[in-house]
Amino acid sequence: MDFESENLNQMKDIASAIRAIRKQKGMTLRDVELRSNGVWKSVVIGSYERCDRTLSLKRAIALAAFYQVPLDQLLGLSKMRASSPNSI
Repeated sequence: MDFESENLNQMKDIASAIRAIRKQKGMTLRDVELRSNGVWKSVVIGSYERCDRTLSLKRAIALAAFYQVPLDQLLGLSKMRASSPNSI
């Protein structure tokens, strides 16, 4: 697999992890916007979940804090490590 394909797959894994966490918290996209008092717009969260928008590290940290989960869980890193234990 080439670098671009691997990178795209990792981005999709991150997007899936973000969506999974939101759903585990029992929230809709609208709920996120309401509970964050508009800090997190539903359209923006939806864009992250669809891989239509890049999530900066600063925003990822803030989103993990909002969802009250570790950053590695938000980014799906624990899942990636489990599936590729020898990768860095």
